[in-house]
Amino acid sequence: MRIFLVVLTIIFSLFSSYSQNWTNHDVFPYNGVHHPITFSNDSLAFVVAGSYTNNVYKYNKLTNLWTQLDDFPGGNRGYAYGVSIDNKAYLGFGSDEFGNFYNDLWEYDMINDIWVQLSSLPGPGRNHPAMVVAGNKIFMGCGSNSSNLNDWWEYDIVNNIWSQKQDLPGNTRHHPFYFGIGDFAYVGFGHGSSPGPGTNPSNSLNIFNDFYKYDAVNGFWTQLSNFPSEARVAGTQFSYNGKGYILSGDGDDHTPLDNGEFWEYEPNLDLWTQLNPHPGDAIWAPGNFILGCDVYFLLGQNNNTTPSSFPNAIYKYSLSNDCGCTDSLAINYSPLANTDDGSCCYISGCTDPTAVNY
Repeated sequence: MRIFLVVLTIIFSLFSSYSQNWTNHDVFPYNGVHHPITFSNDSLAFVVAGSYTNNVYKYNKLTNLWTQLDDFPGGNRGYAYGVSIDNKAYLGFGSDEFGNFYNDLWEYDMINDIWVQLSSLPGPGRNHPAMVVAGNKIFMGCGSNSSNLNDWWEYDIVNNIWSQKQDLPGNTRHHPFYFGIGDFAYVGFGHGSSPGPGTNPSNSLNIFNDFYKYDAVNGFWTQLSNFPSEARVAGTQFSYNGKGYILSGDGDDHTPLDNGEFWEYEPNLDLWTQLNPHPGDAIWAPGNFILGCDVYFLLGQNNNTTPSSFPNAIYKYSLSNDCGCTDSLAINYSPLANTDDGSCCYISGCTDPTAVNY
């Protein structure tokens, strides 16, 4: 009986040790930007453009090194976005420093470092739209140019064709939060031209907290429950393992939230849960990427400082305990892990340069 209790205690401690806290991972070694285009595959992550630049940077998880690559061929870009599917990324839109709004789309091969320009959107160019992968298609809509928009477009990757779909049923808006889960795209919040759900009556900024689901297979929208907290705009977002996440940004007065708020969305329950905020101040227009079971939060603009500043700290948060060392001979073997993240080490104070914890 005593042995059973000891084993049970060990198992419980293994599960309870998974605390899901933010850690200070590293420092971005180049100039900071707001509205970076960020994406990743299994082992590589990329930062493209932002703040009207055309720089491209690559992060290698195995070596924990950043390198600068050849410039983005689409020219200087700000307020643009991108998504990734396996080892390809798709990005575009935004504007340049001369006020030109783009409707272009580019494909980037992350393994071979090759850019290909695809068919441009047959609609207007725009800043900070929603851009989502759902049902093996890319969806893009909302955003702003001379006015706010609520149109919605589908891009067929295989046939390189755009087609217009049913508009977002809510107000026109730019800089919404969004993510894709399975065959559904989720879009909401953002900054509009007229009052709507969540609008703060003490100002005329028209920032929302409404939320919608788009069925990529059947082509229709469903309005979901409003976000249970302050309306918001200009943060970052992602999906992981069947759930959606929103992170940081500005509140309903378009000034920084009180902290780097982090929320998880459970689509089966239409339920939001608040998680631990990222360290430091709330950030306007940051980026993120997923490597393994971890989300990395970086860049953006800190408007809590005077003048505004560009943070270069990179924070990491473990979304699951599925990733870890799966080799039972290693000193950091995790019996909970089912995906090896390259962290295995075989002596105390790891000296293996291929290990994440080197």
